[in-house]
Amino acid sequence: MSDSSVIIVDLDVRGEREITRLADALKRWLHQQELTADIDTGRRVFTPNANCSTIAVCPRCSNKVSDWVDIANDTLTAWVEYRGEDGVSCPHCAHTSRVSEWAWRDGEPWALGELAITFHNPEHSITGSFLSRLQKQLDGHELKVIHSHL
Repeated sequence: MSDSSVIIVDLDVRGEREITRLADALKRWLHQQELTADIDTGRRVFTPNANCSTIAVCPRCSNKVSDWVDIANDTLTAWVEYRGEDGVSCPHCAHTSRVSEWAWRDGEPWALGELAITFHNPEHSITGSFLSRLQKQLDGHELKVIHSHL
Protein backbone atom coordinates (compact mmCIF):
# COMPACT_ATOMS: atom_id res chain seq x y z
CA MET A 1 0.00 0.00 0.00
CA SER A 2 1.31 3.43 -0.85
CA ASP A 3 1.04 6.45 1.37
CA SER A 4 -0.95 9.46 0.31
CA SER A 5 -1.81 12.69 2.03
CA VAL A 6 -4.01 15.66 1.42
CA ILE A 7 -2.59 18.95 2.67
CA ILE A 8 -4.96 21.90 2.98
CA VAL A 9 -3.15 25.21 3.42
CA ASP A 10 -4.79 28.39 4.73
CA LEU A 11 -3.41 31.13 2.47
CA ASP A 12 -4.82 34.07 4.44
CA VAL A 13 -4.05 33.44 8.11
CA ARG A 14 -1.74 36.06 9.64
CA GLY A 15 -0.21 36.52 13.06
CA GLU A 16 0.32 34.20 16.00
CA ARG A 17 -2.96 35.07 17.73
CA GLU A 18 -5.05 34.23 14.68
CA ILE A 19 -3.02 31.08 13.97
CA THR A 20 -3.45 29.85 17.56
CA ARG A 21 -7.16 30.70 17.62
CA LEU A 22 -7.88 28.94 14.33
CA ALA A 23 -5.68 25.92 15.12
CA ASP A 24 -7.54 25.43 18.43
CA ALA A 25 -10.91 25.80 16.70
CA LEU A 26 -9.82 23.29 14.04
CA LYS A 27 -8.82 20.73 16.67
CA ARG A 28 -12.27 20.97 18.25
CA TRP A 29 -14.04 20.84 14.89
CA LEU A 30 -12.04 17.84 13.64
CA HIS A 31 -12.78 16.03 16.91
CA GLN A 32 -16.52 16.76 16.51
CA GLN A 33 -16.35 15.44 12.93
CA GLU A 34 -14.49 12.34 14.20
CA LEU A 35 -11.61 13.07 11.85
CA THR A 36 -7.92 12.62 12.47
CA ALA A 37 -5.46 15.06 10.94
CA ASP A 38 -2.20 16.81 11.69
CA ILE A 39 -2.40 20.55 12.19
CA ASP A 40 0.80 22.34 11.23
CA THR A 41 1.56 25.86 12.39
CA GLY A 42 4.56 27.98 11.55
CA ARG A 43 5.84 29.26 8.24
CA ARG A 44 6.46 26.49 5.73
CA VAL A 45 6.69 25.77 2.05
CA PHE A 46 4.13 23.05 1.29
CA THR A 47 4.83 20.82 -1.72
CA PRO A 48 3.31 17.57 -3.02
CA ASN A 49 6.49 15.61 -2.17
CA ALA A 50 10.26 15.78 -2.30
CA ASN A 51 10.37 14.65 -5.93
CA CYS A 52 7.67 16.96 -7.26
CA SER A 53 7.98 18.92 -10.46
CA THR A 54 10.06 22.06 -10.40
CA ILE A 55 8.73 23.24 -13.75
CA ALA A 56 6.22 26.00 -13.12
CA VAL A 57 3.92 27.93 -15.44
CA CYS A 58 3.49 31.66 -14.94
CA PRO A 59 -0.14 32.51 -14.09
CA ARG A 60 0.07 35.70 -16.14
CA CYS A 61 1.97 34.90 -19.37
CA SER A 62 1.69 31.05 -19.31
CA ASN A 63 5.38 30.58 -20.09
CA LYS A 64 7.10 27.56 -18.56
CA VAL A 65 9.87 28.26 -16.08
CA SER A 66 12.09 25.19 -15.77
CA ASP A 67 14.44 26.66 -13.17
CA TRP A 68 11.66 28.04 -10.95
CA VAL A 69 13.10 26.65 -7.70
CA ASP A 70 16.46 28.31 -8.38
CA ILE A 71 14.69 31.58 -9.18
CA ALA A 72 12.37 31.35 -6.16
CA ASN A 73 14.83 30.01 -3.58
CA ASP A 74 15.76 33.39 -2.09
CA THR A 75 12.10 34.44 -1.97
CA LEU A 76 11.04 31.19 -0.28
CA THR A 77 13.85 31.40 2.28
CA ALA A 78 13.11 35.05 3.06
CA TRP A 79 9.40 34.34 3.50
CA VAL A 80 9.99 31.39 5.86
CA GLU A 81 12.39 33.55 7.90
CA TYR A 82 9.86 36.46 8.12
CA ARG A 83 12.06 38.67 5.91
CA GLY A 84 10.02 38.83 2.74
CA GLU A 85 6.69 38.60 0.98
CA ASP A 86 5.02 35.67 -0.80
CA GLY A 87 5.78 36.52 -4.39
CA VAL A 88 7.94 35.15 -7.20
CA SER A 89 8.64 37.14 -10.37
CA CYS A 90 8.42 35.47 -13.77
CA PRO A 91 11.67 35.73 -15.75
CA HIS A 92 9.63 36.11 -18.98
CA CYS A 93 7.08 38.82 -18.14
CA ALA A 94 8.43 40.13 -14.78
CA HIS A 95 4.99 39.83 -13.15
CA THR A 96 5.12 38.82 -9.47
CA SER A 97 2.60 36.18 -8.33
CA ARG A 98 1.98 34.37 -5.07
CA VAL A 99 3.56 30.91 -4.94
CA SER A 100 0.08 29.32 -4.75
CA GLU A 101 -0.93 31.00 -8.04
CA TRP A 102 1.74 29.29 -10.14
CA ALA A 103 0.71 26.15 -12.06
CA TRP A 104 2.90 23.05 -12.09
CA ARG A 105 3.73 20.52 -14.76
CA ASP A 106 2.53 17.66 -12.54
CA GLY A 107 -0.64 19.57 -11.68
CA GLU A 108 -0.08 19.77 -7.94
CA PRO A 109 0.46 23.26 -6.52
CA TRP A 110 2.92 24.54 -3.98
CA ALA A 111 1.85 26.95 -1.25
CA LEU A 112 3.34 29.10 1.49
CA GLY A 113 1.40 29.01 4.70
CA GLU A 114 1.39 29.32 8.46
CA LEU A 115 -1.52 26.95 9.10
CA ALA A 116 -2.21 23.67 7.34
CA ILE A 117 -4.18 20.48 7.92
CA THR A 118 -2.77 17.17 6.68
CA PHE A 119 -4.92 14.08 6.27
CA HIS A 120 -2.76 10.95 5.94
CA ASN A 121 -4.23 8.16 3.81
CA PRO A 122 -7.70 9.74 3.94
CA GLU A 123 -10.53 7.21 3.95
CA HIS A 124 -12.81 9.57 2.06
CA SER A 125 -12.09 12.00 -0.73
CA ILE A 126 -11.88 15.65 0.18
CA THR A 127 -15.00 17.02 -1.50
CA GLY A 128 -16.14 20.54 -2.27
CA SER A 129 -18.75 20.40 0.49
CA PHE A 130 -16.13 19.34 3.03
CA LEU A 131 -13.82 22.15 1.89
CA SER A 132 -16.69 24.64 2.22
CA ARG A 133 -17.33 23.53 5.80
CA LEU A 134 -13.61 23.67 6.57
CA GLN A 135 -13.33 27.11 5.01
CA LYS A 136 -16.16 28.32 7.25
CA GLN A 137 -14.16 27.15 10.29
CA LEU A 138 -11.22 29.19 8.98
CA ASP A 139 -13.16 32.48 8.78
CA GLY A 140 -13.70 32.09 5.03
CA HIS A 141 -9.99 32.12 4.23
CA GLU A 142 -8.72 31.01 0.83
CA LEU A 143 -7.51 27.40 0.89
CA LYS A 144 -5.07 25.53 -1.34
CA VAL A 145 -5.37 21.73 -1.58
CA ILE A 146 -2.22 19.72 -2.29
CA HIS A 147 -2.36 15.97 -2.98
CA SER A 148 0.79 14.11 -2.03
CA HIS A 149 1.54 10.55 -3.08
CA LEU A 150 4.69 8.79 -1.91
